[in-house]
Amino acid sequence: MADQFQGVNTLVFYVNGKKVEDNDVDPEWTLLYYLRNKLRLCGTKLGCGEGGCGACTVMVSRFDRENKKEIHIPVNACLAPVCSMHGLAVTTVEGIGSTKSRLHPVQERIAKAHGSQCGFCTPGIVMSMYTLLRNNPTPNLSDLDVAFQGNLCRCTGYRPIIEGFKTFTEEWEIAQRATEMNGKICGLGKNCCKFQNGNDNSTRKISATKMNECNKNKINTNKVDAKSPSYINGNGFHEDENGNSNGNQEDVLYRPSDFIPYHPTQEPIFPPELKLSDKYDQEFLIIRGQNCTWYRPKSLEQFLVLKSTYPEAKIVVGNTEVGVEMKFRNLIYPVLIQPSQIKELNSIERVEDGLIVGAGVTLIEIENYFRQQIESLPESKTRLFSTAVKILHYFAGKQIRSVGSLGSNIMTGSPISDMLPVMMAANVSLKLQSIRNTREVKLDNNFFTGYRKSILEPDEVLISIRIPYSSENQYFYAHKQARRREDDIAIVNMCMNVNFEGKTNIIEDIAIAFGGMSFKTVMAPETSRHLKGKHWNKQNIELAFNYLLEDLPLDPAAPGGMILYRRSLTLSLFFKGFLAISKKLYGKVPFIEIADNEISGIDDFHTEDFKSSQYFTIVPDTQQHNPLRKPIVHTSAFKQATGEAIYCDDMPQFPNELYMAFVLSTEANAFITAIDFSEALCTEGVKAFFSAKDIEKDRLFVGTIVHDEKVFFSDEVTSQGQIIGAIVADNQSIAKRAARKVKVSYEKRYPVILTIDEAIKHNSYIGNTPIKSLRKEILKRFY
Repeated sequence: MADQFQGVNTLVFYVNGKKVEDNDVDPEWTLLYYLRNKLRLCGTKLGCGEGGCGACTVMVSRFDRENKKEIHIPVNACLAPVCSMHGLAVTTVEGIGSTKSRLHPVQERIAKAHGSQCGFCTPGIVMSMYTLLRNNPTPNLSDLDVAFQGNLCRCTGYRPIIEGFKTFTEEWEIAQRATEMNGKICGLGKNCCKFQNGNDNSTRKISATKMNECNKNKINTNKVDAKSPSYINGNGFHEDENGNSNGNQEDVLYRPSDFIPYHPTQEPIFPPELKLSDKYDQEFLIIRGQNCTWYRPKSLEQFLVLKSTYPEAKIVVGNTEVGVEMKFRNLIYPVLIQPSQIKELNSIERVEDGLIVGAGVTLIEIENYFRQQIESLPESKTRLFSTAVKILHYFAGKQIRSVGSLGSNIMTGSPISDMLPVMMAANVSLKLQSIRNTREVKLDNNFFTGYRKSILEPDEVLISIRIPYSSENQYFYAHKQARRREDDIAIVNMCMNVNFEGKTNIIEDIAIAFGGMSFKTVMAPETSRHLKGKHWNKQNIELAFNYLLEDLPLDPAAPGGMILYRRSLTLSLFFKGFLAISKKLYGKVPFIEIADNEISGIDDFHTEDFKSSQYFTIVPDTQQHNPLRKPIVHTSAFKQATGEAIYCDDMPQFPNELYMAFVLSTEANAFITAIDFSEALCTEGVKAFFSAKDIEKDRLFVGTIVHDEKVFFSDEVTSQGQIIGAIVADNQSIAKRAARKVKVSYEKRYPVILTIDEAIKHNSYIGNTPIKSLRKEILKRFY
């Protein structure tokens, strides 16, 4: 394999403006691993490790040569392979500002607005906001909402984060201009009466109702009693319970007037080398590691030859699926192929009947293109695009949508995929290609043959997706039901595609696709067959419910549980779609009725306008030195915002430092009969294996009050996940891999006691503990 293909094997990319050239890179490394361990840039944090929390967010930039502009995207460094950075520029939280030089306005505002608490997630949030500003220097509150979809704050500090960052928005600027006009501010923002029907405040006539509404939202600058409770308003000033505001410098949580002004011209420049030359774009990159090899072909022909040579190779676009499998399922893929430089996979083409979308086009690019089509084409032609945009809003976070592609989402074949029901209901066509032939297939109920398995031949790849325009009498509806609205996987999702016979309510054709109801995305063929030719009314919808239950059976032991809930969701989502399409037909088609008590079931949830309050007590001026109850920025805020705060995992490494990985029990209620660690010790880089035999008996038990927990379990285990031994190796990866090679043999222990009655029957009790004596001792101390 090493000699079949020849190419460049030195990884070249930029980090915070500095060029990195490395010919000793492992394709299994993520960008996060490289930043933290090789470059020692520890401001980017390792949180969940699977792209769900955003603590590892960095900005990745490239130069779009076709449109001659820089593209900046937020990326989860915990999933992005470092090899995918070839020819790109990476910006981390350390690269935009520091306490030793100058804070970036984003860093300053989140700190001064009290937006950091433990601070672990702060660098990722800072970089999401920074990336937004690099793409749009004047965002609105909606842009902020989307930018932070993929960022979680475990301290629940969202209010001050948004309070600080909304000072970058247009709405906040409008409010400031209103304040400058007469020293007062209206809580209605841009909807204030000052901005209606002209700008001349002295000559405009306003209705009494409108004026009263405006006056209720005005904030005056009367002095507040120092003893009164108060809360922060949108400008950083506090208000009392009557809405009175005070601009006294000591009586505010933060002062926006002190913030460093933001201007996009002050940002670091994009590396000139990457802008002036396409050298790195044209290279056939080959990075060989110990367990796998990374290929980045530069043409479709090279790509197809690679796939023919290595049929089991994994195609990596955003690595949002393969990366998770390698990290958490411990899978090793000998060959990884990145098709990012292949034009056929990364372009969108308009054709007569719709769009041909390359399989490698990212979800965020597709969303933007769909929005352009929605604005420029008749509404009837873009109903499918509107439905897709709606679902894309709830597709993971912005970091995932910026790198993941529609083609990857289809080929992953997840049974709870967000986009598969939409594409399947729309009956899109897929172009498949190999060095042998090219064919076009429909994405229908027969495309997937098993769990994450499809009709593709081993040497075939998905090239593009043909997405049709909708027609005048065609309507779509889609909905995703998840545990939370954004950045979460679906429980059940559905897309409905209905064609009507002319301007009637007779169903010509209907396609319904569901996710979360099988090992794959499935259609409801019997329901569709029995609805064809029927009228679009409640009587026939009731009929459809019976066939839906027949089309979508769910085994009581199906993965994911919640069987009855999921089955009921299929009916409620279908009825929700019926109401939504009926609303669109109302007034256009005869015999369409919607009951008043059902109207509320049509609309989805929407994010409300951001409003917040922070209550605090005003400290008298006489209290000068005691910081108690004063709203001051905490000591570490600026270091957290710049990534300089050091957490346990950020501590500098010692020379020849070793890593430990635990061997955990995989059985509950069993005897350990043998532990074989010979294969693990033969692994290169492994130094030792430790178990209970290596610890003196009087040191084997630990505990805070009662020493009832073993350091290592050697004779029996009572649950899964108990520590049996530990592998010590040169690095974390080797230690974990070797720990999985330790073979532990078990013998089931009987009886299995699951209930209190069984415990009494078998005389199984916890036993006496010194809890009573401990309680007595505590009581003696305090009483």
